[in-house]
Amino acid sequence: MFLKIQFLESIQRYEEIFSQFPPKTVNIFVKRIPCYRNDDRTKQQSAVCYTWMIWDKKHTEKTTINWIPNHKQ
Repeated sequence: MFLKIQFLESIQRYEEIFSQFPPKTVNIFVKRIPCYRNDDRTKQQSAVCYTWMIWDKKHTEKTTINWIPNHKQ
């Protein structure tokens, strides 16, 4: 799931999701990614930090945190 990093900070989500079904990995984007609304690309910056979380039903170990570097293309 592509989510705002704040998704990790809720007591209710911890109790209902993370404590019972922790993600396999939490991948944090090093650079903030602009997300465009209606393909309007006039704003090139973002004040929001995103994460890519991956769940695997077979996963039983602790969650791994990774960082995703963003490279200019």
